[in-house]
Amino acid sequence: MTYTGFEKARLMDLARDVRALGDSLNDIVGRIVDLHAVISRHIDHPDFLGSKSLKSVAPALAPDFGYSDLEVSDGSAASAAFYGIAIGCLDATSEAEARGSLLAYCARDTLAMVKIHCAIRSLC
Repeated sequence: MTYTGFEKARLMDLARDVRALGDSLNDIVGRIVDLHAVISRHIDHPDFLGSKSLKSVAPALAPDFGYSDLEVSDGSAASAAFYGIAIGCLDATSEAEARGSLLAYCARDTLAMVKIHCAIRSLC
C-alpha cells in the first residue's frame, strides 16, 4: 500500500534504470494499491476539511490517531531533517536524533495507512 503515486513512480524509475531488477520491480508495481486514489474516488468526510492528504484523512477516519507527539510531525519538518543529514551539517548527536525522528515519522505514516485501510474495510 502507498498513499499517492510517489513510491510507485520511484520503483518504475528504478526498473527502467536498473534493468537487472526490472522484472522484479515491475511485479511489485503491479501489486501496489494507492489508498489516496481509493479515498479520492470513494470516500469523503467533513473532518477531511477539503483535503485528502494523509495528515487529514487518517485522524478523520481514526480519531485516536495523530502526529502531535512526534518531534518531526509533518512533511516540511521531515524534509528539513533529511536535508540536514544529507548535506552533513549536523554533529553526530544531532544527526542521530534527526534519524530517530525521521524513523518515528515514517513509522507513523505507515501506521496511518494501516488505520486508513482498516477504516475503509469497516465501511464495506
